[in-house]
Amino acid sequence: MNSDKITQVFLILVNAGVLLSVILLIFELRQNQEIAIAQTRNDISRQAMERDMYLSSSEISSVIVKAENGEELDAVEMFQFDRAYSVLFQVFENIVYQYEAGLYSDDEFLVVEERLESLRPTMLDYYIKNASGYSASFQRTMTRIYDLE
Repeated sequence: MNSDKITQVFLILVNAGVLLSVILLIFELRQNQEIAIAQTRNDISRQAMERDMYLSSSEISSVIVKAENGEELDAVEMFQFDRAYSVLFQVFENIVYQYEAGLYSDDEFLVVEERLESLRPTMLDYYIKNASGYSASFQRTMTRIYDLE
């Protein structure tokens, strides 16, 4: 009888230990997820700064302004223009992916959608010509915003 009580107490302690281990594991997983989200957000900010530095260079800026004014671009300028818009749309595509992964809030994504809605005609033309090169998810987002179907 005494050994039955000892066995029951032992089993209760073992089960409590297993339960405590599971709770600690859940806590660690949540903490790791928060760290991963913070690192991802930091990378997003770093990429945005790098993109802005690239696009604000006088050479790239002048090519974009020239294209938006309808001026003729030579082959080198056309390449620069294509790369600049490619960078912008890759960033937007990545933001859509990050939003769908839960790394952007609805409020933050609304700001991005507003930016997408206000694209200049040259940017929208670029997207339409190159849409097949983007993910299906990004294409759906652009189609919804611009009613492209």
